[in-house]
Amino acid sequence: TQRADGKFDVTVTVDAKKLYADAKGKETESPLDEAFDLGVFTAEPGKKGYTRESVLLMQRTALKSGSQQLRFTVDKAPLFVGVDPYNMRIDRNSNDNLSKVEMDAK
Repeated sequence: TQRADGKFDVTVTVDAKKLYADAKGKETESPLDEAFDLGVFTAEPGKKGYTRESVLLMQRTALKSGSQQLRFTVDKAPLFVGVDPYNMRIDRNSNDNLSKVEMDAK
């Protein structure tokens, strides 16, 4: 949502969980309480048009198991937001780490 001062408030809902897989691929959930990189961008990381200037915010953020809302303020209109956006962690489905931002009218 754009603020009166021209900045943008970003609210991100994250559903986080940690899974371990055994040799046969059976997954077991484990409690999650770790810091992750969270990024807010003006272009999709790894795609055409993405540059260093596309990064509006990159910070380590503590995540726990379950659904949680995170709030940030950035200077420009965000187009993408992601947890572990550069896929630095082992993840069976890294395609769900990045989301397109939906703008709210105020």
